[in-house]
Amino acid sequence: MVRERKPMVNPGIISIDLEALRINEELEAAIIPIIRTEGSDGIVRVDYSINDGTATAGDDFTATSRTLTFTDGETSKEIVVPILDDTIPETDETFNIAIGNSVG
Repeated sequence: MVRERKPMVNPGIISIDLEALRINEELEAAIIPIIRTEGSDGIVRVDYSINDGTATAGDDFTATSRTLTFTDGETSKEIVVPILDDTIPETDETFNIAIGNSVG
């Protein structure tokens, strides 16, 4: 009896595809690219959250926390962070992005 060998499953590595992002507060959203490299086999889920830095959730941006799902063969997704415009002159501010808890 000859057994068929299943191909090796390589779900890849999930990462944020940028070092820094600079946007004007007048824009409605910041787009954060999330990529899957070194493999794309199977379904992979990864949690993310957008949190305060020097910018404050509710005043400068909308905090979000969700799960991204990459389907078999899918290699890119985007996180959309709503930016809140106000009339207060400010210096550059930051928010933090965390990804983790990957499954698959």
